[in-house]
Amino acid sequence: MLQAMHSSELVDLAVFVADKGHLLAEDTSFRIPPAAIEGFWFSHKRRMDHWLGILQDLANRDASRRYSRQNAALMEEIFTAEILTRVWAAVLHLYDLYRERAEAGPTGQSAFLAHLEARNRALSLLLDGKPFAEADAVKLQKLQQRNERWTDVLIGRLLEWGDIARFAADPVRARDFSADIHRREELGDEGGRIWHLMTASLTAAYAVPLFRYSPSGSLNERAASSILACFPPELIRGTVYEHFVRQHELLQRCENLERMLADADDGE
Repeated sequence: MLQAMHSSELVDLAVFVADKGHLLAEDTSFRIPPAAIEGFWFSHKRRMDHWLGILQDLANRDASRRYSRQNAALMEEIFTAEILTRVWAAVLHLYDLYRERAEAGPTGQSAFLAHLEARNRALSLLLDGKPFAEADAVKLQKLQQRNERWTDVLIGRLLEWGDIARFAADPVRARDFSADIHRREELGDEGGRIWHLMTASLTAAYAVPLFRYSPSGSLNERAASSILACFPPELIRGTVYEHFVRQHELLQRCENLERMLADADDGE
């Protein structure tokens, strides 16, 4: 049922979350269903376990250069998906700030820290160099730098609604971006067009992946769907992401049915 979702598509979702996240926070009459937060954590953890398992295998053996492109694609996935993880964790923190209670923020923080662990292990392997061609290692290092800059642009967009600089790659740079974005928004419609051009440049920068493989494609889609399930339906309706939510709901029903059947079998 799940399609292979490349990490570049997660960047598109990060832009959506940065654009709509403040609306999720400000609407204090809305509560993210506990099941949605739980679903996000489980989908994120499942992908983390998958990543860490592969990274551990690469660290414990002499990785063949025969699979260096697949190994490099895994690094691209971990590094680029971090953009969405940071932005989503920031939005969940804002959500709690507006409600003056810890409801969703701790889950976002845990997901953020788990992703940092995977990122750090991937960087260690990259510096070691064994599972990668030298040219691919250089590409990945440049990608990581690009990811950090764009992360700070998106976090800077959200800083207007609360102090979430801790989720930036460089808090000082994110605050500088925030001040610049705010000045542009004071221009009214022109400022809006500038922001649109900035995000269009962002998505264009990731439109063509460095490596064609998608090591965790279905897990990426599940993680993306679980994030979208946390938004109010009216913010999703009519967008390209509406089908993700419907698919997520269907998968949840199937999994609930499977659990019910398993419990019934155990009771016999």
